[in-house]
Amino acid sequence: MAPKKIIPKSTGDSSSGKHWVIAGAGSIGLWLGAHLVAAGERVTFLARPRIISKVQTHGVHLTSWQGKDMRIPAEKLVMTADEACLAEADVVLISVKSKDTLTIGEQVARYIKPNTCVVSAQNGINNAAALKNIFMSHNVGSLMVPYNVMPMDEGRYHCGTEGNLVIDSRFSDLAEVIRRADLTIKTADDMHEVLWGKLLLNLNNPLNALSGVPLVEELADRRWRKQLADCMDEVLNILGELGIQPKVQSPVPASFIPKILRLPTFLFKLVAGKMLQIDPLARSSMWEDISLGRPTEIDYINGEVVRYARSLGMEAPINERVISDIKRLEQTSVK
Repeated sequence: MAPKKIIPKSTGDSSSGKHWVIAGAGSIGLWLGAHLVAAGERVTFLARPRIISKVQTHGVHLTSWQGKDMRIPAEKLVMTADEACLAEADVVLISVKSKDTLTIGEQVARYIKPNTCVVSAQNGINNAAALKNIFMSHNVGSLMVPYNVMPMDEGRYHCGTEGNLVIDSRFSDLAEVIRRADLTIKTADDMHEVLWGKLLLNLNNPLNALSGVPLVEELADRRWRKQLADCMDEVLNILGELGIQPKVQSPVPASFIPKILRLPTFLFKLVAGKMLQIDPLARSSMWEDISLGRPTEIDYINGEVVRYARSLGMEAPINERVISDIKRLEQTSVK
């Protein structure tokens, strides 16, 4: 039995009566959790000492390219590196990198109550399934986060893209809480289709890292768009074999996106102007990982494509090449 530890108490007044624990309070975890705190929810952030120190010094300052400007002072944010905080959780929101899913899952399993909900807010396709294998008797599901949030100086976290959060329809009560926290969210019955839709768009993450330029500049370059279209075609072929229709946050079906990407640039800008309505300085999270010398999630994005292709006796050579290019870049940058 684990030794008894002191669990920090939240200072905020709860509006839903739920105690949220954000397990893996990086950029996305802080973005979501700070919104909940501002809405009066009781939230504890389980984070690394480096993040805790940063938040205790600066608080959290949320900004977006669309004009959001929200400050949460440090005294309103309950930060801890003590995993015993999980014992009080009604909802555990997991936002660690996909490679750490099993590790955090085992930590959570040591503490949580039988009726605690576990929600994966991660990149990749199979994190919720992996967590469900650990939490056989718990309610486990996914929250799809469509945007990218970058850490800036002095506790600022900046959202440079847009989109609606999507959560499993079994968590409609949580969706309502999140909606009251000034975050747009929808529910979906088949999150697997939603997660494949996100992965389809996330194929641009490594290409943006390889390009070394902001997203707007990369998408304005037809050479990069054609490479992205080739990667997407491989995924769409795989999904066709699996009978899966990916759900993307786009006014056109997923199957049309590669065709639009391959258009000459002047036509692309006319047809897909909304794709370029992002912060001119925004870059992908994989670019951030490379720039900070951290391992990337390439194995859980393009790597998933290759694994599914092989399981079906198919090939995905374009995605394999992107993986190799990113692995080489990691070798020169990981500290």
